[in-house]
Order: sequence, then C-alpha cells, then structure tokens
Amino acid sequence: MPDTNHPDRCCSWPARAGLILAVSLLLAALTGAQLIRILRLHRTMNAAAASRKWPTVEGRVLSSGIKESQGAGWFKNIPESEFKLEYSYTIDGQSYTGSRIYFGYGPERERERADDLAADYPAGKNVVVHYQPAQPAECALETGQSLLLRQQFHRAKNQLWTGAGVIIIVSAVILFIRRKWRQLQNY
Repeated sequence: MPDTNHPDRCCSWPARAGLILAVSLLLAALTGAQLIRILRLHRTMNAAAASRKWPTVEGRVLSSGIKESQGAGWFKNIPESEFKLEYSYTIDGQSYTGSRIYFGYGPERERERADDLAADYPAGKNVVVHYQPAQPAECALETGQSLLLRQQFHRAKNQLWTGAGVIIIVSAVILFIRRKWRQLQNY
C-alpha cells in the first residue's frame, strides 16, 4: 500500500504524467482553436483594409432596429445592444441586400453606440454601399478596419501567446517530474 502522506509517493509517475498530459492536450486544443480564430480575424482584417478601395453605389436602408440580449460567458449578466439593419442596392441590374455596417461589428455593451448607429441609419435612408467588385454581395456601409476589429485581433494574439507559454511551462514541469521520478526509482 503506497504511503499517501509522503508527497513523492502519493501517486505514480504514470498517474501524474497522465493528468499533466491531459491538461497539456486541453491547452493545446484551446491554443489551436485560438490560432484558427486569429487566422479568421486576419482574413477579416485584410478584407476590411481592401474595402477602402471598393467601388460604391447608392443603396437604401430597408429596416433597422436595436436587438437587446444578455451577454455570453463571463458577461452573461451584462445586457448587450446590437444594432441590426438591412439595406438594398443594385449593381448592373442585379439587386442585392446587405447587413454589414463595418467589419468586426458586434453587440455593444453600451447602449449609446447602438443608439448612435440607429440614428445614423434609420429605415428609408439613402446610404452609400461599398461592395467588392468580384463578389458584389459582399458589402459594407463603412470601410476599413474598425478599432473593435483591431482590438479583437490583438486580444486573440495575446491569448495565443499566453496559451503557448503555458504549454511550454507545463511541458517543463512534465520533464522535471519525470526526472525526479526516475531519480526516486534509482534509490
């Protein structure tokens, strides 16, 4: 029967390694998911930057309004306000509808920003629509990279580096514990 009171004998190296390996695999999966998020954000940032050169056409706001909801995750008790709109525009006789205000737009924690957008884009208003020439259905009312999009990208990048650092530290701990276990086995 193992002596569970002694810290070096409470569980075997394989049990410790299995637990640490499971934690490492979870961290690796989360880091991989974060990498995918960064790649998507990077693609969106490139499209946002390219949108500055897109041609424009006149459109019309069909509907607009503010959708109230509760946040998700850590922010589940914080109300969010999301401005939603739909606009139409015509290119070479083909009608399109769009809903993108700008790249990276999402629910607002502060109702005032959603109210400002609602005031800027009321139903029935004529608007300038920027569209991608190769894919006219891809459009936006405001072009370029928004501050929110850049913040999302930098936050995701920092989280990726943090995850990678934790994986390195956990790997070093695994190697240290393994070495100590082998030293104990030799006594």
